Amino acid sequence: MLEDLEDEALLVARELKATFSDVDLHRVDSRADFEAALDRDWDVVLSDYNIPGFGGMEALQLAKTAKPDLPFILVTGTIGEEAAVLALKEGVDDYVLKSNTTRLGPAIQRQLREVEERNARRRSEMALAESEERFRQLAENLDAIFYLTDLDNSEVFYLSPAYEKIFGRPVKEVYASPRSWRAAIHPDDKKEVTSCWAEGASGPVTRRYRIIRPDGAIRWIRVRAFPVLDRSGKPYRIAGIIEDETDRKAAEDRIARLNRVYAVLSEISAVMLRLPSRSELVEEACRIAVEAGRIRMAWLGLYDHQALAIRAVASHGHDAGFVDLLPLSLDDADYPRGLVRTAIGQKRPVIVNDISEEPRFRLKQEALARGYRSAAVLPLLVGDDIIGVFGLFAGEPHFFDDEEMRLLNALAGDISFALDHIAKSERLEYLAYYDALTGLSNRTFFLERLGQALPSALESRRKLALIVSDLERFRAVNDSLGRQAGDFLLARFAERLKECVLDSHQVARLGADQFAIVVPDVKSELEAAHVLHRIAEGCFGNPFHIGGTELRISAKAGIALFPSDGANAEALLRNAEAALKRAKRRGERHVFFEEGMTRRVAENLALENDLRRAIEREEFVLHYQPRIDTATRQIVGLEALIRWQRGDELVSPGRFIPLLEETGLILEAGAWALRQAIRQHKAWTEHNLAPPRIAVNVSAIQLRQRNFVSRLKRLLDEGAKPHGIDLEVTESRLMDDVTGNIAKLKELQDSGVRIAIDDFGTGYSSLAYLARLPVNSLKIDRSFVITMLSDANVMTLVRMIVSLAHELRLRVAAEGVDAEDQAAVLRALGCDEMQGYLFSKPLPADELSSLLLRATSGTTARRLPSMPPRFASSREPAWKNLPVPIFPVLCACRFDLRHQFVSPFEHRFERNRSHRMLPGLYAISSS
Repeated sequence: MLEDLEDEALLVARELKATFSDVDLHRVDSRADFEAALDRDWDVVLSDYNIPGFGGMEALQLAKTAKPDLPFILVTGTIGEEAAVLALKEGVDDYVLKSNTTRLGPAIQRQLREVEERNARRRSEMALAESEERFRQLAENLDAIFYLTDLDNSEVFYLSPAYEKIFGRPVKEVYASPRSWRAAIHPDDKKEVTSCWAEGASGPVTRRYRIIRPDGAIRWIRVRAFPVLDRSGKPYRIAGIIEDETDRKAAEDRIARLNRVYAVLSEISAVMLRLPSRSELVEEACRIAVEAGRIRMAWLGLYDHQALAIRAVASHGHDAGFVDLLPLSLDDADYPRGLVRTAIGQKRPVIVNDISEEPRFRLKQEALARGYRSAAVLPLLVGDDIIGVFGLFAGEPHFFDDEEMRLLNALAGDISFALDHIAKSERLEYLAYYDALTGLSNRTFFLERLGQALPSALESRRKLALIVSDLERFRAVNDSLGRQAGDFLLARFAERLKECVLDSHQVARLGADQFAIVVPDVKSELEAAHVLHRIAEGCFGNPFHIGGTELRISAKAGIALFPSDGANAEALLRNAEAALKRAKRRGERHVFFEEGMTRRVAENLALENDLRRAIEREEFVLHYQPRIDTATRQIVGLEALIRWQRGDELVSPGRFIPLLEETGLILEAGAWALRQAIRQHKAWTEHNLAPPRIAVNVSAIQLRQRNFVSRLKRLLDEGAKPHGIDLEVTESRLMDDVTGNIAKLKELQDSGVRIAIDDFGTGYSSLAYLARLPVNSLKIDRSFVITMLSDANVMTLVRMIVSLAHELRLRVAAEGVDAEDQAAVLRALGCDEMQGYLFSKPLPADELSSLLLRATSGTTARRLPSMPPRFASSREPAWKNLPVPIFPVLCACRFDLRHQFVSPFEHRFERNRSHRMLPGLYAISSS
């Protein structure tokens, strides 16, 4: 190797040792040393392009002058395109950049093969030339057959003694019977020879055919026949020379066969240089073997160590489906002598040159039917390890001779090397993105994927939670049970973690015992905490078994939310890790990055648990707020409002209803509210209180249930007849699935249920859909009613809503009417109904029962009178001693010190033992 830097030469030597088992690399750095080194026998010359005082191109001229066939490869750091082209024109066989020395081994192998190919061709050509010279001398010495016959071959005038040597038959037989020699012609060639005689009378003709000697040997001969002319120029004899060309034909076949295999090797090398994928390489190898190697069918299988079988991955050629029939299991006791198993067991090629005579060939008849006559199975080895087999089927017997097999073994070695190289490259690429122990994304790949997910979350205005978890006491497992046990624990934990998370790409191993989880599309911090709890249950609910030891482990976690806790992946991960550190420092199971969030989530979790118990203990109650007719001030309906009686505390709906919806408990609570309203309406009806229709709010989650309509119908069947139950659906929730909701609401409307759109004006309804919705009324949101007197724009919106409802033949009601001036404006605008504290606050069932009782008793109409603008600041009731036919009822209106109305009616039953004359009413109040 011509190289002035010893370190560079050492790098080249190390690369060569990775490819060749025995390498003798001699470094020189001057012209004198280079010339002296050329006296020895070398396989290849490696040279740098630029050497101080002596360049690579000068070395090329010296090498090519001394040894023209010695391969010369440039190994240089930089070389421009023009210089590279010039070097190749000057005779450089190849060049390899020092930055990519992995090409050096294959490049040298290719050059050595080309040298071998050239030498083989030379040897073959020399053999052919020697054969031609030998045949020429034989012909001159009458070793070739010279004959002379008449025109129709009925008489032989001369036949040289060489006939006996070539045909193995005596000459005298031919003299005695001129046509007897034709018996030696191979049956398949008789027609060809007959035409030769006919053409020989008219002009020179040459034919090649086979003869069968008496000993059974088949010889190839060539006959050259030409007419012998008389003085007038007419043919009257036929002369010819017959030569034995068996050796020449064998040499030609050998050259053709070797050229075919060299072509396969060359094309495979070209494929390897392109470094295709594993699938591309095996497909190309099979295709090249068939198309360039004249193989009838080729297939390639890879060794599956776990299944103890060869798995066919590629095939090409005639009826490649034959591979599906091959016995490829290596533990098949019924067939221990298969070709594949033998090749793998003995780690050497197995050849069958005549399938018809081979007892080991299990599918003999199937193979012969497809035209296969010989077969070879080449093991693919990397070192001493089997990685697969390369199977070849030829269409003629004795196709695979020793010399061809030597080259095919080189082919198998090339394929093995390429597969190994691809496997190592794939492994390196895998390790660049994944953790080798758990198979999870590593920190780098995880951050890349997290960074890709954030813009989508930002665009959809959805939150994203990042959980970073750390296994507790993991070091103790390593110390007590060993590193191998710790690795096993991590691998099993990773498997459980992947089972708990829908997308495995959302999980990563960040460090020794630290893992990260992405939770996309979380609606709140509470949902993130629920997800973490579910994952913890799945991962730690059951113990881990390591050998004979049962381990129960747990983890601490830190949670960061996007976008509030970090605008990019790095910041989000950094803050989640900071939250994890606080969790470990405080001894808490999980901590959010935002300080107050952990406390709020804990409170919500506690409230959620209380809500679940409240459902079990039936702590919810319904209050009913009257809805009155704007013109008559009579009650025309009730709205059922759920309340939570938490001990002595009546919890505000604003605290627990959002949590019911977030946790899905609204399904149970909503179903309870519907049942309770239906039962209450039935109870009032059975006691002849003539209750108005009760409207029950329905959440979007309830409405999305497929069986919502059928379940509600069954509940209505249990109530009064007619049922008197209506539904209120918030505008924005109704538009979530407007097409599906239209069908459901239409079916309910056909069952006598009236539908009202609640909080109208706060959502994003489409007027086109609004015209199609099967609704009976619209309810103006209380925020509009409160601000309409002070904001002209809001007043315009209210006026438009009333007008729109009437144009659509819908009734319109206003919520949150707390003052007479609001009521007066709504009446002037044509609003049909009103609801608010001006008339009544939401009342428990027993208080509303007294109101209904008064109405049905005839004492007063079911009318809520408007209040005077001023009233004495007294806590005494405004109406006393109202006559009630069955039992006394206290009806009170109370005002604060500023003469502002607080609650117009508080109807309470005088509960004493003497009044238990209406057990039905008591049943209502106790529920």
